[in-house]
Amino acid sequence: MKETPSLLPLPPLSVQALHDLHDIEDVVAEALKDLNEFFPSITRMLHHHNSPKRIERVLRTCLVAHLDVQMNHYSSLPQYRPIWIVQIIGSSIGSLLGLFPVFVDAEQYRGVLQQTAAEHIQTKGLNLPKPKLELVSQKEPPPIEVQQCVAVQLRKLRMECNWSVERLAEVAGFNVRTVARHLSGEVNPHLRNISAYERVFSKQLKRQVVINKMP
Repeated sequence: MKETPSLLPLPPLSVQALHDLHDIEDVVAEALKDLNEFFPSITRMLHHHNSPKRIERVLRTCLVAHLDVQMNHYSSLPQYRPIWIVQIIGSSIGSLLGLFPVFVDAEQYRGVLQQTAAEHIQTKGLNLPKPKLELVSQKEPPPIEVQQCVAVQLRKLRMECNWSVERLAEVAGFNVRTVARHLSGEVNPHLRNISAYERVFSKQLKRQVVINKMP
């Protein structure tokens, strides 16, 4: 059986992003503080009768904020890849559930947090990193390094979506020869082509994230 390679770790956060995440986690820790102040049996009773909905509300709210901090930071990086969102979701959920005391079942909240994350990312654009083609006149051929950069990005995203050249051409609404030339770097896509690729790749990657995070 072929072993699936593990994903590379995400790049480090900025100091400001790390500070923002700690502030969000402090809100969750404060909401869970009462659970640490009783013996386990009393804690389970308190949690069972009074706290689940309040804790769920805090977790869902803080998860969205936690995701936004990371997504805003990582999507600003030049090497950003949309597929990182899978790791970002897993990291955020793990960080929040890890704040629970050891004697409280945090796993009961994992499902609702996965659903919240899946719903949230569908409202956000998955940024496709690209060179600033707006600065390149369409009347002049773009610099070769820009042209090759676009081709590399398109090839990576096509592989992440597990699409053939023919399938990509079909969903993007281009002919196969045009897509093949874009992927090879022989021809640089126009801005309207870039927009079309962004739409289809973002839609597919969002769908993959939702499927991957379903319990």
